Amino acid sequence: MTQFIPWHLKYRPQVLKDLHGQDIVQKSLSNLISSGKMPHALLFSGPRGTGKTSTARIVAKSLNCKDGPTLSPCGECPACKAIELGNSFDVIEIDAASNNGVDQIRELIASSMLSPIQGSFRTFVLDEVHMLTAQAQNAFLKTLEEPAPNTLFVLATTEEHRLLDTITSRCLHLRFKPMSTGDIEASLAEIAHREGISLEDGVLRAIAASSRGGMRDAIQLLYQLSTTQAEGKPVGNAQVYEALGDLSPQQLHLIAQAIAGKDAYKVVAYAQKIRERNMEIYRCFESLLALWGDLMALKLGCSSDKYQGNSSLQGTDLVSLAGNFELEYLKQSLHYLEDAERRIATSNNSSLWFLTTLLALL
Repeated sequence: MTQFIPWHLKYRPQVLKDLHGQDIVQKSLSNLISSGKMPHALLFSGPRGTGKTSTARIVAKSLNCKDGPTLSPCGECPACKAIELGNSFDVIEIDAASNNGVDQIRELIASSMLSPIQGSFRTFVLDEVHMLTAQAQNAFLKTLEEPAPNTLFVLATTEEHRLLDTITSRCLHLRFKPMSTGDIEASLAEIAHREGISLEDGVLRAIAASSRGGMRDAIQLLYQLSTTQAEGKPVGNAQVYEALGDLSPQQLHLIAQAIAGKDAYKVVAYAQKIRERNMEIYRCFESLLALWGDLMALKLGCSSDKYQGNSSLQGTDLVSLAGNFELEYLKQSLHYLEDAERRIATSNNSSLWFLTTLLALL
């Protein structure tokens, strides 16, 4: 039986030109590799699932390929294959969340003094580097500033503000941005085609929008949905929101209509269904908050045919719904939503707080 490869690994980019949605990062690294002026320390920051660790592997492969430094590593030489499989002696990936003390950093420093074994560079990738203690970060400073020859440190973090300024100042800082819905949708379409997945119209957009700019999460959701596909039937839009535990556009529209009509009975009934189905309350709340932002944007004069909303409601449904609310009401209700966000995120009974929030919006 063929060994299964998780899709987020199977379809991770292998060369810089495949790094979609990160144009500045792609251009900067391409110029550095081409010029042979790679700095000794890179800092990759940005949301999870945007390609930071994958890019670190690409850089290592570009430097260590038998044809390197090159923007087109061959993928066939021993160095390339080892890096792709994650078993290269010259690429050491460290989870800083669980190796965050001074002793672990001292071990890293000692290891960084060794010469490359197979390629031209030894690359150390520290994932979630902000989890290092302050003492560990301070112990790392001297080595980060003056590493051994042919050594590259790549620090990856989702919370750059938690790093000491002295760490940040010693690195070339490249910021990864959330991928656009369009870029994610295009990538998912290619994966779906290669995997032979049949999808209803709108499914890929719904997946892309739900991923909040993270390609890895989008790929994982597509795989999850592929496992539920009935033979001969395409994956439907309803399955996306069911898998997410989120409100579908139809459910969101019905709740908003009930609020606009001050129908407490319907609001309670909808909230009860959400609780019975064990939906993700905070995700449902975020969908409601995104809708409120779209409604306010339309009431403030944004063109309905040009405005790309943040909620799952689009087009005429969103425009018609906006006509049921006054701008002043939307502004005032944001106070309820602001308070509710904190309570829902921290409460042991988030479904009850979601219900009270909906009732408060009446």
